[in-house]
Amino acid sequence: MRLIKRFLILMVLLAVAGGAGYLAVWDIQSPMRTIVEDVPDDRFDN
Repeated sequence: MRLIKRFLILMVLLAVAGGAGYLAVWDIQSPMRTIVEDVPDDRFDN
């Protein structure tokens, strides 16, 4: 029974480490669209 617990804990730790490693090297694409919005001057305080 102890061997099964160790194996399951090891598998969970490997899965967490693998997921963290995947997220660390994941190349997330940046948005390619330019957003232009006119903001009136009266919205800013001087």
